[in-house]
Amino acid sequence: MLNHSVKLKIFLVSAFALLIGAIFKAVENDFIVVVADVLMVGIFLLAAFQVATKRERNPSDFFILQMVTLFYMLVVYRSPEVIYLWSYPLVMAYYFLLPHQKAISLNGVLLAWSALITYSFLPIEYFARYIVTLSTASVFAYSFSVLVAKQSEILKQQAQTDILTGLSNRRAMEAELVTELSRLKRYKGDSCLMILDIDHFKSINDKFGHAKGDKALNALANIVKQRLRKCDRIFRYGGEEFVIILPNTELQHGVLLAEYFRELVSHTELIDEVNLTISVGVTEMVVGEDWKTCFERADRHLYVAKKQGRNRTVSDKEDFLQIINGGVG
Repeated sequence: MLNHSVKLKIFLVSAFALLIGAIFKAVENDFIVVVADVLMVGIFLLAAFQVATKRERNPSDFFILQMVTLFYMLVVYRSPEVIYLWSYPLVMAYYFLLPHQKAISLNGVLLAWSALITYSFLPIEYFARYIVTLSTASVFAYSFSVLVAKQSEILKQQAQTDILTGLSNRRAMEAELVTELSRLKRYKGDSCLMILDIDHFKSINDKFGHAKGDKALNALANIVKQRLRKCDRIFRYGGEEFVIILPNTELQHGVLLAEYFRELVSHTELIDEVNLTISVGVTEMVVGEDWKTCFERADRHLYVAKKQGRNRTVSDKEDFLQIINGGVG
């Protein structure tokens, strides 16, 4: 699948090429083909406009290529000689713009129609050559698109994974928060956001070394991850901070879970010679708010937990007026 800028270029180039073809057909007085070409130009220009303006309700790439394929079938029926000009680019477009299953379905339609048309006017030798080359182009396009999709997925995973802990990273967290808030807006319900932080983590690095600090991060990540539901998502936000999205969770249950983690960590020797404690901020996700507002509220609760002495949980229900100014270590 291609990004918006590449799609925009493809749609504009396709519209320009079809417009040139329409002009030549108009000179030849083949107005049925001209109408088909002009309609295809309109479809591509509409698609380009939707991509350029980033409209939410875009015509799908599958719909666009379905229409183009139908017009292709009409054009080659009227003017079989143009089949060489459009069949190969269409095959490429299928696999570059569509998911594999949809690309294969349209590719099959194009191959069948092209074979039917060319069989009626080409000598059998040239017909065979054309079908073989078009089929070969289809196989190569499919294979290349699969390879590109796999490489893109690998790069995406690498870009969204924390190397040390193997958890999803800050970039993935931002995308997941947007998704969860969108889900809440559509389906309602309750969800919570939790931020937890290892207390005095700098002193662990200073006293025992960074290798021990890395072990502490991994130990905390593992003990928390093993006790989450499949629908929950945990991220390493950065440094010693971890973020957890808890779908379908009321605030009181989110606080209970945070307290469970806090007690578990403080009473478990996760790594030799080091006693860990954590501070936690918990907030309820609000329908209609953006992810930054939600995150900043949870982060504020974590800040307050630190000011209150660490090794504690603070949530939306805390009375912030009782908190006096002070430093946070």
